[in-house]
Amino acid sequence: MPRNIPAALAAHIALGGTSLCELIKVTPTVGSVLAFTNHIQNLTVDSQLYLARPGMRVSEVKSGLKMEIDTSQAQGFFQSGVITLADILKGKFRDATFERRFANYDSPGDGGYTYQSGQIGRVDVADNSFTVELRGLIQKLSQPVGRVTSRMCDVQRVGDARCKFNLATTQAGTGTPFTQTLTVTDVNTANEFEVSGYSGGIDWFDGGYLTWITGNNAGYTAEIGAGIIIGFGSLTLSLIMQPGQDIQVGDTCSATAGCDRFNHTCQNKFRNAAQPDGNLVNFRGYPDLAGAIIYKAADGIIAAGG
Repeated sequence: MPRNIPAALAAHIALGGTSLCELIKVTPTVGSVLAFTNHIQNLTVDSQLYLARPGMRVSEVKSGLKMEIDTSQAQGFFQSGVITLADILKGKFRDATFERRFANYDSPGDGGYTYQSGQIGRVDVADNSFTVELRGLIQKLSQPVGRVTSRMCDVQRVGDARCKFNLATTQAGTGTPFTQTLTVTDVNTANEFEVSGYSGGIDWFDGGYLTWITGNNAGYTAEIGAGIIIGFGSLTLSLIMQPGQDIQVGDTCSATAGCDRFNHTCQNKFRNAAQPDGNLVNFRGYPDLAGAIIYKAADGIIAAGG
């Protein structure tokens, strides 16, 4: 990263005896920016307020001269109105990015210098504190590039740019909406609840997603595990993971139809007025791919199947 240190800050560093402090800013995908400093007082640097409490204690960056991933850890404590356990459980740090900076706490108007940035990794919770893994930008170079061939579709999510199916439509022939607004009528467990306003088959939402519209979890998205029809217009839904805060009767959510990633589902379930024959043209799997079972046929020809 180029050393674009503000002139006033660079002059301060050149003095030898400095009054530097560390800053860390986390930008989540949902919600407001979180910014902290290890200084004893709040600081405003480059128009961003950095809170001294609860603050964060950040370890040194571990990196090398080769292509090792530069990682570090940040530790902090839960505090109402800043960071709560519910925020972490709801996935506030999922896909969040961070910046590590330093500034002159005696003259914060000099600006700050960013010396590490990247993405939030694993988050661990213990008692009233949490530990966040900070992964540097070189982390992206260690991730696989390309696709793995499979009989099943490998789109990240139904309706995305590769799937191309319009979930704001209804199923051809049945008129069942692919996206439905549901209301919680009863809560069974932390991640299982009953809803009204449902229409569709028994497994319509299996493997789909819901986004909470109202309630304690408003704005957050969860993956649906399975649904069980319990009556006309009523359904029991179970989520893969427990949401960050309690689900309550009256909460509303927007749920999208799920897909098991097989070609027959793409063709038969995901049909609308624009694609009455299904979405198979956009199927991203290889249904005719030979299986892993290799056998020798009676005529001596090697064949693959499975």
